[in-house]
Amino acid sequence: MPEDVLGRVTAIAAPGDAITSPTVSYSYKNTCTQGATNPCLELDTTTRQVSGGTQTVTTQQWFDGQGRVVETKAPGPNLWSKVPKIPSTVITYTLYDTMGRATTKSLPYAISSLAGTGYIAPNLAQARTVTNYDGLGRPLGSVTYQDANTIKLSTSIAYTVAQGLPSFTQNTTLPFERTTTLDAYNHQAVSYTDAIGRQRYNQVFKGNGAPYTVLRTIRYDRDVVGNVYATLTYDATTTLQASQHATYDGVGRKIGMDDSDSGSGWVFSYDQNSNPVSQTDPRSKSVYINYDVLNRPLCKGTTSAAVNPCTASATSTFFYDSYDKNSNPGVTFPTTCTAPSGSYASDPIGAMTAETFSGVAGSGSRCKGYDERGRIDQSGLTVNGDGQTITQTMNMSYNDAGQPTSVVYPDGETVTAQYDSNGYSRSAFFGTPASTDPVNFLVGQVSYTNSGQVAGLAFGGSAAKSSVPAPVFSTTMGYDGIQRPVSSSATNAGGTFWNQNRTYDNVGNVLGVTTTLPTTTGGTQKDVQSFCYDSLNRLVWSGNTGAPSGEDHCGLAPAGTTLATYQQAYTYDALDRLTSGPSGTETYGFAPVHGALTLSTVPGQYASYDAMGNMTCRNVDTTTAHACDASQTGAQLTYDNEGRLETWTAPSGTTASDQYLYDNSGQRVFQHSSSTLAGNTSKTDTITFDGATDVTTTNGVTSTTKYYSVGGQRVAMKKDGVLSYLLPDMLGSTSIALKADGSVQAVQLFAPFGGTRYSDGSMTTPYNYTGQRLDTQTGLLYYNSRYYDAVSGRFTVADNVETNDSGQDAYAYVHGSPETFTDPSGHWRAKNDSCFDCEGGWPEPKPQTNLSSSIPVYAVIAAAALVILAWNIFNWFAPFVFPTGSDSNTPNSRSNHLKTIDTPITGNAPSNVIGVANDVANAHNAFLDRPQTKERIAKDDAANPAKLTKIPTMGKGIIIGSNGQIWPSGGIQGTDRNGHSEQQLVDWASGQLDNIVKKAKKDNSALLPSYTVNIVSDQAPCPDCQDFIPIWSEKLSEKVDGAKVTTIFWYLNPAGKLQQYQP
Repeated sequence: MPEDVLGRVTAIAAPGDAITSPTVSYSYKNTCTQGATNPCLELDTTTRQVSGGTQTVTTQQWFDGQGRVVETKAPGPNLWSKVPKIPSTVITYTLYDTMGRATTKSLPYAISSLAGTGYIAPNLAQARTVTNYDGLGRPLGSVTYQDANTIKLSTSIAYTVAQGLPSFTQNTTLPFERTTTLDAYNHQAVSYTDAIGRQRYNQVFKGNGAPYTVLRTIRYDRDVVGNVYATLTYDATTTLQASQHATYDGVGRKIGMDDSDSGSGWVFSYDQNSNPVSQTDPRSKSVYINYDVLNRPLCKGTTSAAVNPCTASATSTFFYDSYDKNSNPGVTFPTTCTAPSGSYASDPIGAMTAETFSGVAGSGSRCKGYDERGRIDQSGLTVNGDGQTITQTMNMSYNDAGQPTSVVYPDGETVTAQYDSNGYSRSAFFGTPASTDPVNFLVGQVSYTNSGQVAGLAFGGSAAKSSVPAPVFSTTMGYDGIQRPVSSSATNAGGTFWNQNRTYDNVGNVLGVTTTLPTTTGGTQKDVQSFCYDSLNRLVWSGNTGAPSGEDHCGLAPAGTTLATYQQAYTYDALDRLTSGPSGTETYGFAPVHGALTLSTVPGQYASYDAMGNMTCRNVDTTTAHACDASQTGAQLTYDNEGRLETWTAPSGTTASDQYLYDNSGQRVFQHSSSTLAGNTSKTDTITFDGATDVTTTNGVTSTTKYYSVGGQRVAMKKDGVLSYLLPDMLGSTSIALKADGSVQAVQLFAPFGGTRYSDGSMTTPYNYTGQRLDTQTGLLYYNSRYYDAVSGRFTVADNVETNDSGQDAYAYVHGSPETFTDPSGHWRAKNDSCFDCEGGWPEPKPQTNLSSSIPVYAVIAAAALVILAWNIFNWFAPFVFPTGSDSNTPNSRSNHLKTIDTPITGNAPSNVIGVANDVANAHNAFLDRPQTKERIAKDDAANPAKLTKIPTMGKGIIIGSNGQIWPSGGIQGTDRNGHSEQQLVDWASGQLDNIVKKAKKDNSALLPSYTVNIVSDQAPCPDCQDFIPIWSEKLSEKVDGAKVTTIFWYLNPAGKLQQYQP
């Protein structure tokens, strides 16, 4: 890699590119003059679109004197002016106050490219979020503007000192900092922190003004090192209603847990490298995992004997580096997995090449191929079930910028994506670039708003690849002033046949939806819905007729509906449980505390649960024929050792069943269904391949369905070669199916929580409410990690992602707001960072037994973008912070040897901590020592020296950090909320040194005579930190007995240069 005179990388030639025509190039500019007030440090990143071609895209970034990005400019999707032709530029900016806190962050907006190539002063009339702080650096609230003065969203925060908690009898004499948050409707949430800034209580209130009514109080008890060992939820009378207790080992790893929903008696264990090696749940079912010396999982099983070492009894096995069993010699490599060839020849070193999995429904395997840049270019799935074996394989290609350019389906059909000169997706057609014109288009044109959001899609048509075809129909999307979706419509030659508009309230809830939809016989229908919410922003009324009624605020009274009318009220108790929902009144028991037991529309008991909180009996019979009480005559559900639904059996008196098989990421890949009616048994097997294909065999007759997606949304399908289009509503639910000629085939609408309230025609796909798969025999929707019951509006099992608030309903669907949010993963609770009664920060996952499997193309692209960012910052700092680092010359030294951890800072501004992962670097060095690696390196070096790549390794414990008030997050040993990032980075370095010593002992290898640790901050250490630097240095020097450890602290000086701190 070429470097400038300061040692900064100026270009990267990825495998397949020459350094004379690099994949990415960097230009560093310093236009600063004495007394300059505008940012003048610029980094231009130019990415090549086509290998060896001239088409490139350049993004410009400006930094302030502390190295923070303050402005980004990128080419826009549209012309600023057509006559004359003037390109547009999309800009975003961040403003900081004198204390380094982010005060203003803009949404993307467009300007004319003639505005200049340099730094552009922020436009304060554009959409932006402004955050204010008090003198102690605490946020006082935020306001989101859609223009210069119009406020769309706002919150305010106040801090007081409290002596105990009002109306709460425990710890009433202790002093706390009381933080009160109000939204635009004066809904109140209160949290209490102790003297060292740790969360101790949250209180959830009802009302929109004083006097507020306490609904529940959540208490967090911590041990001496800060681990939360008890989370207790009390109702308004301070009676304990729910709890979670945890135990930890000496290094802070969770080894036990009891939970009101997930059950009592969880046990976790780890190996010496902190890899989770076993999990036993309250049902006394266990999962065991074995790892290789590089901390990669080798196998997984239900007994320790099956995995120590790996044996044929393991339920899952994993293979790496090559298409054989060399990495896992104790088990059999899947015979259907072979090395990709031809244009998809693989370079798998360092990556998983194959994996196997098994379950009650059958067994299967996955096989992955990689191009020379480490991108997945071939993915295969084999399933053995019900006496048949089916293998499906897909291939992917990418351009130089990493964007997917083609997907080859298992039947050989190719879909090719086309991009414009600025890298924006413009069309996708059936065929390859070499296909003869004209071609048939999946999407003939993609249009964008000036700020870069998708504004329209034109579907179908036939034309030359470089042309825009006449579409079969087109869709348009509209957005409000802060870029939220507010409209969607579809138009064909006959006019607009679909239109949906939504409105929002002042806190972001959807307040009303108006829909015009077609019928299968011609003409249109109209549906006008209105919604009401309570003070916790939960839906309490919905309807398309009648007077909206709710305790807090409502939309306008609906009028003009021509469909069948409906209205429904919803109520909740103090624990967030839905007590009146889609099927009337719901009641609950005590174990699990949030598991619904009865529905008023079901005479017999609705459900019962096992010790882990999994629904094992489900009854939706509106007669008295079935129940889930002691008789257990409802449908029976069983679960595997990982808590995944594996069988469903129909209620007593009927003969039907389902069995399921999952891969190692927990995704369902196979379903076996059978039913008997009048003595005739029918069997259906469905293999699902990453949402792209379904192979369904019914009584020996096989049918294949292929799905096509745009931007993650399923938009078309071919069943046995017959094309149809799928139109989603604004929640992603499949609402309309169109034939290939654009005529309407089926229409459906859903009520809140997923019940079908209108249908016309026969829907062609099982993908249903919010785009999730409906199993018609069970009546359940598969939400990728668990199953959802639209009858009760609840999941059938507790969320297996842990949050810090046991008061949240682990079975609830999107916190009671189904018209505003969706849950693509089944883990919405884990990613909802705005709920009032959640402890600050992201939830910590439990030790998981789901291991990596197939990765969708979009996930690969997102990960690649993150790595490029890490690589860029890494190389910019490298000359300064790696003066003693070692270099490794190998074409296999890729940017995925970097670890990037995104963490929020005060004011929700982004911050990164970037370092070379110790375990990955060790893996890297191990690969270098392999004979086959050395042989390949020698050949590559001789063939193309320009491929050589330099990466400083982690062998000497070097880390990088960008400052900001870094809160505790995964991978970083956090301290407190005072923003002392040096302390947190020292703790991280300490852990890395521990790992070095452990590995040396494990390998019986010698330690190096010296190690250097570099701590990088964007500010000179604060006075407290200055006093601790000698202590920290001494602490680190004691980590490696017999070796010298040198700790160097760096900071950005006022000139924006890294400078060594001298105490």
